[in-house]
Amino acid sequence: MTAEGALGFIPPEVSRAPIGAPLSAVANGSHNCLDDRGAEYSEGAVVPIKLEPGRMVRCTGGQWTDRAPTGVPANPFVEMEVTWPNGPTPRLKVRPGQMASIRIGASDWGLVPTFDDADPAGIRVEIYDLKAEPRHRLTELVATSNGPAVTSETTPAFTVRVVSSKRSR
Repeated sequence: MTAEGALGFIPPEVSRAPIGAPLSAVANGSHNCLDDRGAEYSEGAVVPIKLEPGRMVRCTGGQWTDRAPTGVPANPFVEMEVTWPNGPTPRLKVRPGQMASIRIGASDWGLVPTFDDADPAGIRVEIYDLKAEPRHRLTELVATSNGPAVTSETTPAFTVRVVSSKRSR
């Protein structure tokens, strides 16, 4: 139970009925909006719609109006599919610049994807040998989002296909 529920406060909610109702429904000619219980809300108030999770209404000019949900900006990511002979095909989803590690037989590889500034669809994938001390970069692949698989120049060789990606806004 929330603190408001424990104290007996009724959370604000508006049913679909008053949404878009004529201004005559507003008490005393004020520019406040009324909910189903007759409670008043000031201009700009944003309240959830009953039985519609995630949907809201806004009090505008004394009238409830539907408020379109705003999308949450997605974090940038690169989703890769790694394939090697006689093995499963895992998918790795990482933020650009972060390392994803994968074990192939006795080898441990680190894959670091970054966006190619020269090509909007281009993805560079740096491959590191994680068993070597100190760790060092072995090679780099250049792939395209939703493009063909690219074969590594490592032993054992494997392919990397960028399934999807999202740059930051």
